[in-house]
Amino acid sequence: MTYLDEFRNPKLAKGLVKRITKLSSRNMKLLTGGGGVSGVAYRSGLVNMLPKEVKIIQGPGCPRSTTPIKLMDHAIAISDLPDTVVAIHGGFATIPSSSKSLDAKRAEGSDIRTANSCQEALNIAIGNPEKKIVFVALGYEITASTVASTVIEAQRKEVENFYVLSGHLIFTSTFRALLEGKENPFDGLLLPGPVSTVIGSRAYDFIAEKYKLPCVIAGKEICDIALSIYMLLKQIEEGKPRVEIQYTSCVKEEGNLKARQILNEVFEVCDSSLRGFGAVPKSGLKLRQKYEQFDAERACKVKVETKEPKGCICGEVLRGVSTPSDCPLFGTTCNPSWTIGPCMDNPQGVCTLAYHSHSSTGLLGRFSKLRG
Repeated sequence: MTYLDEFRNPKLAKGLVKRITKLSSRNMKLLTGGGGVSGVAYRSGLVNMLPKEVKIIQGPGCPRSTTPIKLMDHAIAISDLPDTVVAIHGGFATIPSSSKSLDAKRAEGSDIRTANSCQEALNIAIGNPEKKIVFVALGYEITASTVASTVIEAQRKEVENFYVLSGHLIFTSTFRALLEGKENPFDGLLLPGPVSTVIGSRAYDFIAEKYKLPCVIAGKEICDIALSIYMLLKQIEEGKPRVEIQYTSCVKEEGNLKARQILNEVFEVCDSSLRGFGAVPKSGLKLRQKYEQFDAERACKVKVETKEPKGCICGEVLRGVSTPSDCPLFGTTCNPSWTIGPCMDNPQGVCTLAYHSHSSTGLLGRFSKLRG
């Protein structure tokens, strides 16, 4: 397939679903490693086209959902400091903290600015030398590598008022924590393409080798995902778990060596916390000593008090041990218009997708009519 429309071709999708149906001899749970895959699967109606034996479960792969409350509390505390600007990607400003979001702090008058890249935050710092500019850096290796390149530029330009609050996580750490927990056995993993372009397919070899789970790195269109599901079911049928790349146009075994080099130049591995898992060894990234002058935790001393929202079970949902409908807040106190947990705040979060798929105004998409 060459053109984008072919990856969205309803006839091709229906043909792949027929192949999937032929392989669905027993109940199988397939865990997705990111909101992008789940979002397309739900919004396109693919989950409704699949046979009832194949169940798609959204895992803890999206940084908007796995970012710990403590980090957002830290960012909010920094925003209260005088002559300080907190910059954050627009999509992350609504992530709930213990009390409110950065978006809510902005409405109260705090200087919270949208910076859809770390480079934008650096530009703000260069244009406002009288203020401290703190960029809240979230996400996995794919975004951490861009932050790393910006930090190198900040050092080269001798910018003295630019800082990074690192909430970066190592993508595979979420799955190590999940698989070690052994709370919710599943049959295969649908891994996201974007982060895999940086870390490469070899980063997942431990999943197939140690945990004997089939893995397929999927693209982001309906035919990509349907083909990836078919590839997973073939592995399960053969009983030979391995890591396969469906997203061959962008993902290589070794990943993006240049991006990884820049990432490792600026960041080093550290212990961190993951929402739903607590403290996880070697799951985060912090600035190396060579670049500690840009470390917001070092430059902006604040006291942080953290508490989980009462009744929210986002942690259990992210681990796959509970469903959104198990949450007493789901669809009532917590909904897309008023979010309490990160799984509902995220447009591609499991609670948001579940809410819309059960709503009369749901987002089942134009492919739903192909079911049957």
